Amino acid sequence: MKLRALRVGKELRVSISGLMVGSDCSCLEHFWSRRVASVDSPRIMLDLDGIEEIDAVAIAQLVTLTRRTARPGRPLTITAAPQMLAHTLYKIGALRHGSLTVDSHATEEPYAG
Repeated sequence: MKLRALRVGKELRVSISGLMVGSDCSCLEHFWSRRVASVDSPRIMLDLDGIEEIDAVAIAQLVTLTRRTARPGRPLTITAAPQMLAHTLYKIGALRHGSLTVDSHATEEPYAG
């Protein structure tokens, strides 16, 4: 798994790529708390286009982190979200208030085995 955070003006651009499995969740949690949640940025863009494969544990971790971070005045937009992530966020009502949005989803679902 490859993690990157880059500040562009007032926007924080975060990208995650590669294989994303449950064993990576502690690394993702550490990265997110240091490079995303603690950064004072009014807008966050999360690009998941580079994800090759993602499992259910990693989906759950992304749901938790994005819901914890997005809030009024600090929207978080996810691009190229795996279908299962987009569906889970919709199903639990996380997209209802506008702070968390899914701009587009991946055209092909990585295997979540």
